[in-house]
Amino acid sequence: MHGDTNDAYFYAFPALPGTGLLKAATEQYDVATTPQYVDRRVDSAESSAFHARHLSGRLRGVGARPARSTACLYTVTPDAGFIIDRHPDMDRVMVVSVCSGHGFKHSAGIGEAVASTLSSAPALSLQRFALSRFHHS
Repeated sequence: MHGDTNDAYFYAFPALPGTGLLKAATEQYDVATTPQYVDRRVDSAESSAFHARHLSGRLRGVGARPARSTACLYTVTPDAGFIIDRHPDMDRVMVVSVCSGHGFKHSAGIGEAVASTLSSAPALSLQRFALSRFHHS
């Protein structure tokens, strides 16, 4: 984060060896869509605005012209958190959904926590990811 609002956020992944490229992106939660209706095109004005707002002066050597641009989408829970809990009707089923956009980078830790929870000696509490947090009276 580099500003006071939710849209003042970007992330970047380092270049794969030999490519000289990196992935840089931001997120928006204002417009909901579906895979069949999303417009994945990113016009040059949007790319330029992204570079000026988020990258220029922050990531040395990153030029203003993208090698490739596309919009991606992912599922997001109402609180932008994961779901890691026993199924409410089947106690032998564990629901693990580390969606909400940032699940991939946490997958190793989540896998370890779930394995620990399912073993005889759980070391971590996964209560904050329970499905019950969405039930309102």
